Amino acid sequence: MTQDGSIFRQTQKRTTHPSNDPLRISANTWKKIISLVKSNKPKRLSSFTTAFVSQRGKETADSDGQAWDFLREEDKRLMRLRHLSYRTEKAYLSWIKRFQVFLTSKTPKELIVKDLQDFLTHLAVEKRVAPSTQNQALNALVFFYKRVLEQKLGEIIDAIRAKER
Repeated sequence: MTQDGSIFRQTQKRTTHPSNDPLRISANTWKKIISLVKSNKPKRLSSFTTAFVSQRGKETADSDGQAWDFLREEDKRLMRLRHLSYRTEKAYLSWIKRFQVFLTSKTPKELIVKDLQDFLTHLAVEKRVAPSTQNQALNALVFFYKRVLEQKLGEIIDAIRAKER
């Protein structure tokens, strides 16, 4: 019998401290990192940001390719926080990579909603994808714009829709 009178022994659940978890980063820290990537002026990186970026073999997050890589990592982190499936994660990251290739000369801080519309129209007209494929690309990029870039999209995305076959 225990001190409180119950006959069952109470066990403490062992968890790791949040600061020891490498994937657990405060929202404010992520906002600072994203603002550094989006900003035009180079700013001094905090020691955490420097360690985080150098951990992935990068010294700064200012160059275009590194900014895209960083935003894809952020996208992956946000999808995992929402417990999206691994297959969804792979598909969304693939669409972001294709979007980057489509926009060859644009940096993430220069993205606007028109780029999304142009890409979706390109998929329907030139690539002739199925409507479900275009919808998957749309969902991936809407997640990217809203959650990662924190840009508001209008109610209607005016792109040519893929036709049923």
